[in-house]
Amino acid sequence: MDPLVRRLVIRIALRACGVAAILGAAAWLLADRPIAGALAGLVLVLAWELSVQVRAAGELSQLFDPDAWSGGAFSFAELPQQLSDLESRTEEAEERLRKVLKALRSTARSFPDAALVLNDQGEVVVSNRQARRMLGVRKRLDKGRPALKLIPDAEFRNWLERGGKDLVRFKSPEKPDSWLEAQRVPYAEKQFLLLVRDVTAAVLADKTRSDFVANASHELQTPLTVLTGYLESMSEDEEFPDRWSDPVQHMASQCDRMTRLVRDLLELSRLETSETPPGFTPLNMMDVLGDAVQVATARSSGQLDIRAEVRSERPLLGDEAEIRSVATNLAINSAAFTPPGGAVVLRWQAGRSGGQLSATDTGIGIRREHLPRLTERFYRVRGEGSPVVPGTGLGLAIVKHVLTRHDGSLEIKSKPGSGSTFTCNFPSKRVGDRV
Repeated sequence: MDPLVRRLVIRIALRACGVAAILGAAAWLLADRPIAGALAGLVLVLAWELSVQVRAAGELSQLFDPDAWSGGAFSFAELPQQLSDLESRTEEAEERLRKVLKALRSTARSFPDAALVLNDQGEVVVSNRQARRMLGVRKRLDKGRPALKLIPDAEFRNWLERGGKDLVRFKSPEKPDSWLEAQRVPYAEKQFLLLVRDVTAAVLADKTRSDFVANASHELQTPLTVLTGYLESMSEDEEFPDRWSDPVQHMASQCDRMTRLVRDLLELSRLETSETPPGFTPLNMMDVLGDAVQVATARSSGQLDIRAEVRSERPLLGDEAEIRSVATNLAINSAAFTPPGGAVVLRWQAGRSGGQLSATDTGIGIRREHLPRLTERFYRVRGEGSPVVPGTGLGLAIVKHVLTRHDGSLEIKSKPGSGSTFTCNFPSKRVGDRV
């Protein structure tokens, strides 16, 4: 007999005898036939133990070698070898897992950017070495701490509360002279990865460029003013030769274009460098939109149906000059890409979730690949078969910067041949009560 089977039978017999003795004692006390009670108990216990052992053997055979068991060739003598093989495979799997984890840790240590895994509550789960250097994150002490406590920057807070779309720049909590840029990336279920990189060099380069543009624009204002003055005098002089009328008008038009470009550059430079947050002045949106309609109508020579709609009496709270600039730039942009006979609607509406200032046109539309770049400086879109539209290419860049200062965002929907809608979304704190 197989040694393992022999031990199993002996164990069953000993357990059965013990149980039988107990049943016999109980039967002696309860009846006059203790032997019959003991035998009945022995039979019952043997049957129960046998069923349990057969079921266990079947489960083991299915785990280690189902074919052998189903064919009746299973032997308990093979069980130790099966267990040894299983242990070897487990150790090999654990070794492979250790190598993968080691490679991941090595990658995280050599990663040039700070990386933090945050849960759906915005709390730190894991951080790498660069996060400790850039953000001062302590590996164990700051685990479970909200990221907003580690990065106490208003711009970062607003960005994260809005869902972390696009990128955000903010000053380093460890080095006030350094600038960081954050990106939110989906990571796992109810978790996301926060990647932070040092962009101090890029920020300084942008500042140098902005300073140059601002200085150059200031220097251009004086000669443009002189040229415009002389051209106006020439066009109003009755003794001025008629043959020079067209060239003078053309030069005046170009001077006007350069003046608008300089003005937009100065405005954009001011928005980029201003550290003073905009106020919360209640604005009469009918006046704001009405002025924008007048400017766009004049620019389009009255060839478009441009109108304003105010669907809420609740005012927008912000800087009046900047919001007027947003409305005017949206109106001019929509009018510039709408053929004669088309329509442009400026609309203001507000609710519990915030306010929306939008411009909808029936123009040529914009292809999908252009949408992400529309707010870049000097980026121009030319529709299929449409002429080049005059403009500075800075209007939507100005709109984006004003919205950022007012905690807002720009949403663009467009389809070629079906027009476009530019919507400025403002949070509820930027919408006042009814006036």
